[in-house]
Amino acid sequence: MTTQESLCRHFARMGARVFVRGPGRWQLAQIAIDVRRDRSGELFVLWCYEGAQLEILDVQPRSHHLVLMVREGSEKLKFLLGRDDGHLFASAVPGDGVRDVRTAIASLRPTEIEGREAIRQGEWFFVPEPGLNDRNAVVLRNEPLIGALRTRH
Repeated sequence: MTTQESLCRHFARMGARVFVRGPGRWQLAQIAIDVRRDRSGELFVLWCYEGAQLEILDVQPRSHHLVLMVREGSEKLKFLLGRDDGHLFASAVPGDGVRDVRTAIASLRPTEIEGREAIRQGEWFFVPEPGLNDRNAVVLRNEPLIGALRTRH
């Protein structure tokens, strides 16, 4: 089981802060994970029941990721937490094969693209279309992404 002090140390290694609290008012699950903001910037908030057993499986400071495991009785819940595009994120990861950051990231790849070349952008995966001729396509490079509200994406 990981102590509050140990959790803070692991999260600091990946460049993030964490705050652990008791369960939320309507919380049913053993743990709830959120990204919040305070005066110092973004931080992770973990709402846990007292019996929740938290364990850090892996920390990768260079890529700003870690894998957190929560034991609920005989069940093991695993989460990939980190920083992507400058912001913190948390994602549940499926399967018993997740044991470190590399296998956690791999578990998030859709099975439909397994064995194929793909470019990831956030939760999107772009796969080249076989036989597509894009020689005459107009490609704009280094253009800002602007959403419907005229704000940068």
